[in-house]
Amino acid sequence: MSEQAPVDAAAARLLVITTAGESLSGADLLSFALDHAVTESGGLGGMVHLRGPAAVGCC
Repeated sequence: MSEQAPVDAAAARLLVITTAGESLSGADLLSFALDHAVTESGGLGGMVHLRGPAAVGCC
């Protein structure tokens, strides 16, 4: 059973991120996903460079 626990934990985290995606968008969703990725990897911090809308060609 101990071998199954990490898989269940990863599936639970993925479900949380997927569910949050329905209510978060843009930089908020990216920040939420980054927080989870840093936690999962055991890191102390993380950074993502978010380009402005003009650089992406959005809106």
